Amino acid sequence: MKAVLPLVSLSLLWATSYNWPCLPFDQPHWVNGTFCECRSGSSGDIDHFHSGIDIDLPGGNAVFSVIDGTVTSIGTPDDYGINSWVRVGRYAYVHVIPNPILSVGSSVTAYQTILGWTNSWNHIHFKDGYPGDEINPIRQDGGITPLDDPYDPWVNDLRFYLDGTQTEFPSDQIYGRVDIVSRAMDHTDDGPIGWDNGVYAIGYEILDSAGTVVRALTIPFQFDHIPSQSYVHNVYAPGSNTSVYRYIVTNHLSGNHSLDVTGWSQGTYVARVIAWDPYGHVDTLSRVFRVTESDTIPPPAPRLAGIRQVGTGFQLHWEPSPASDLAGYRLYFSYDLEEWQLYQDEVQLPAGTDSLRVESFPDDITIYLRMTARDNAPFPNESAPSEIAAYRGSPVNRILIMENLTDDHTRLHPEEIVAHLPGWNYGLQAMYTATLPTRDLNADLVIFLTGRARTGTLTPDQITLWTGHPVWVLGAKPAALVNQDSLL
Repeated sequence: MKAVLPLVSLSLLWATSYNWPCLPFDQPHWVNGTFCECRSGSSGDIDHFHSGIDIDLPGGNAVFSVIDGTVTSIGTPDDYGINSWVRVGRYAYVHVIPNPILSVGSSVTAYQTILGWTNSWNHIHFKDGYPGDEINPIRQDGGITPLDDPYDPWVNDLRFYLDGTQTEFPSDQIYGRVDIVSRAMDHTDDGPIGWDNGVYAIGYEILDSAGTVVRALTIPFQFDHIPSQSYVHNVYAPGSNTSVYRYIVTNHLSGNHSLDVTGWSQGTYVARVIAWDPYGHVDTLSRVFRVTESDTIPPPAPRLAGIRQVGTGFQLHWEPSPASDLAGYRLYFSYDLEEWQLYQDEVQLPAGTDSLRVESFPDDITIYLRMTARDNAPFPNESAPSEIAAYRGSPVNRILIMENLTDDHTRLHPEEIVAHLPGWNYGLQAMYTATLPTRDLNADLVIFLTGRARTGTLTPDQITLWTGHPVWVLGAKPAALVNQDSLL
């Protein structure tokens, strides 16, 4: 697909064209690297802009000048290693072993004089311009020719980050000052690397939900002329390197910038990133996002209701969080109360769930569980953890802890209770509210924890359910229970 792209003013220099510096001169060659791509180097993955184009040419093949002229500089392998070169006027040929018959001042004839031969890097790094003043050798109405490029570039993704950071918005909700980062690449040819080159130009625009443009098309990067190498981090985001190009399309070439949605009406918008090659081929990628407010308040912690043996496993119950922006819950487990691991998150336990069934769990192993709640803020907030529940499976000596929590109650840890049963092979379940059905629970010992409150923490009906079972009551006994025969 082709589209009109604003171009810089043409000059006689810009309109100058030339054939390829290798045989056959008048036929297209593969391009392994484009102008101003990200290049890794001594300072890291994002080190500098690529100052030319890479022309695929296996080692040992002859390299020719594209103009008549004289040799103006030579860099030998002894001095520059793999980066040896020959320069004729404004054109440089790098990764070339210089022809030993040439020296500075030697006259050369276009497409006749052999400047040298490609080395083991198997390409010519061809530069149009003097150091720091190079222009793009691939351009409309000039530059290297013929070049057959029928392919569109490709915009691979579009992501949102807090301005100037590597902190990505984890959902499509954004606020404040935002960086839009997009991975894009140009497909120049069907050579071994021709599908993964840097793009010529890239920009973005913002539309509202009705399709009206609210931020006009901005093209911060259009690579006709080499920028200052100090600007490379303004263009390329972390994660870029010699073969990956992640453009910060909301930046300016010369410095940091952002999309500032502060004060925008909350609601749905569309970000659209557009990339071009030098011949007007274009690709576009859109992403819907929502402008919202910053939210740093975590939801209330969930309250566990109980854990009980079901078949060869168990079922955990909890009371739903009242948070209006609840995304769901996270369940953590531990075997030693020190190291906690995430078992399921808000994807498996979304808002609206209040129980989890574990179909199978080994007997004679105690597992501890606790939960948190997560909201759906742009950067989700997680609540403090709930109280801890304990479960231990066993076919015999099954203990049920009935605990009715009050604000002034300090919970005894289940292991503190069963520590008084030396030598028992025991199972452990727990009920923390009176709202769950208990008649289907099998227990060989029922322990009621009543807390410090003297009234209102335990009802006769709860005790009656367990008539005929051994029962312990730990804590202050409500007066209503004093004469219960089942406790004697």
